[in-house]
Amino acid sequence: MTKQEKEKLKELVPKIIQWATDRDLTETEGQYKKFVEEIGETADAYNHNKSGELKTDGIGDTFVTICNSANTLGLVKWIYTAIDSDLETGREMAYYMADINLSMSELMLAKENNRGEFCTVQVYNAINNLIGMCETYQLNVLNCVTDAYNVIKERTGSKRNGVYVKD
Repeated sequence: MTKQEKEKLKELVPKIIQWATDRDLTETEGQYKKFVEEIGETADAYNHNKSGELKTDGIGDTFVTICNSANTLGLVKWIYTAIDSDLETGREMAYYMADINLSMSELMLAKENNRGEFCTVQVYNAINNLIGMCETYQLNVLNCVTDAYNVIKERTGSKRNGVYVKD
């Protein structure tokens, strides 16, 4: 990812967070539930060779849920740190998805056990692995996130059980 693409991706983060704030999506648990749904869609799209769905529905929406989870814990700066960091590339897709899922699961456990210092590492790892996965599979993460944001920014719906449900 070029420096310019990284800067544009970082510009999307506050827009994503504002979108979630405007819809009162401020519960970490609700964002984790949505994350599980989105990473599942990513795996399904990959397993069934649905490259368009993998890009927009999976990766972009997964990035959105990670950002919103980080925001609920006051950890947004770690998203920016991960975007700017060096990436590990060349791994199998399943390993990236497993690491992203593991990071988000450990984030929830760290939150539950009041281990905030551990939360920072998990946000960083989730974003870093998501971007690394995109780089490895020639998917432009900026395009994925931009497409996802453009879809959700005008979306209407309501919050149910801490999760935003579109109309």
